Amino acid sequence: MATDIVFFLKEYGKGSDLHWPGPVKLIAVDPSEWFCGGTDPRCSTAYSNMYSSYANAGGGRALPGFVARYAKGVSDVGRIAFVGHSAAHGFLNPLLDNDADRSMVSAVLMLDTTFGTNKTGYVKMGIDAVRGKRLFATTTANTGGDCSGASYQDVLPPSRCAPPAAVGGWVPVFNRIVEATGARPKRIATLPPMPEPSGGVTQLGDLLYWWRFVDAQGGSELPHWEQGKITVPFLQAVLIPYWEGKLGGGSWAPYAAAGIALAGGAVAWRLLR
Repeated sequence: MATDIVFFLKEYGKGSDLHWPGPVKLIAVDPSEWFCGGTDPRCSTAYSNMYSSYANAGGGRALPGFVARYAKGVSDVGRIAFVGHSAAHGFLNPLLDNDADRSMVSAVLMLDTTFGTNKTGYVKMGIDAVRGKRLFATTTANTGGDCSGASYQDVLPPSRCAPPAAVGGWVPVFNRIVEATGARPKRIATLPPMPEPSGGVTQLGDLLYWWRFVDAQGGSELPHWEQGKITVPFLQAVLIPYWEGKLGGGSWAPYAAAGIALAGGAVAWRLLR
């Protein structure tokens, strides 16, 4: 029986004791050998360098070599998912921009993982999710940063900067997905056990979900550095139900899915305080 793989980039939450639908291997990936300087070896440049290393060795494709190394010993690989936080965008965006590599990815869960601009891989993944091909879910905060636009994961309003900065973050990515697909965003109740953020939960198409932990004043009720608190609830809310077929219709084959998402009830935010 095939073994499903969940790769954790930057964030590693306990999930081995959850009720997975079949054999699963949870793997935390350390990019420190591609260390980029500074105090944190897990910076976005390290993840970018890690991607480039595998892509260069693989003739433009990173995922086969990446899986061969980090899932070594798994003879029959089933579905592949990524859970990324923060700097993981340095690996995830270029990976998803490669059509062949993206076709091998079942799901991507991002915990406030959209820094800067030019997220063409995210847009492609979002289009696939809207059309029911694979799961794409993200949370966003709006914490810290400057007018470069590089440190706001939700969105940096250009009006805050003089001259206006290039707008980065998730909101412009989301808008590009909307424009490309013609899908209409809809507000849904949270999928338990994820909390209900004050910024709401948005579903776009079949399989794109967005939890916005941004309050009415533009601050963050769950700041960037605390996003890891919801890693396990995130897995329970979207990835496990998706792999169980509860967020998608029909049977699952490795690297492919389709279906319609269902909304669940709300969970009190105070549970995570």
